[in-house]
Amino acid sequence: DIFSYFCNNNYPFFQELVTQLCHAASNYHLETIKPYLEHIFYLCLMNDGLPHKRVQFAVQEVLKLSKTYNNFPNCCECFHFIEAICESHVGPIAQRFLELYLSEWVPTFLLYNMYDVVRQKAESLCDIVIFKKLDEVRDEQDMQEAEESVKKLYCLLLDMMESAEA
Repeated sequence: DIFSYFCNNNYPFFQELVTQLCHAASNYHLETIKPYLEHIFYLCLMNDGLPHKRVQFAVQEVLKLSKTYNNFPNCCECFHFIEAICESHVGPIAQRFLELYLSEWVPTFLLYNMYDVVRQKAESLCDIVIFKKLDEVRDEQDMQEAEESVKKLYCLLLDMMESAEA
């Protein structure tokens, strides 16, 4: 499609397009934001020299978009998008980004969201980002990295619970 053509090895155009798609999705009272997210998804899967920057930016923008919704269907659509990216061939990039920024999304969606379905989606995403590493351990280094990821998640959750009790 034409957007893919212009986004190929053109990161500024990709950024602007994703920003505009997320802006449109957040500003209109839509029953579903799925068509917007599908465009972003396919742009993330492009095979050029920019997958790291592109995937990180898209996941970051969709996380921001998900925080703008007080209704759970569209918030869950955002999580579905992120899960799909994590399960795709660019998944390791998205998983690493999400792991580095656990404090940006775990408290909001896993601990403080008022909808059970959103908390369940966040828990599923934690399973993909953190616990999937344990299933894919190939050597001692992988095991150490997986253990560190699990420790980081649990420390964050404990810190959040302690601050919520205070």
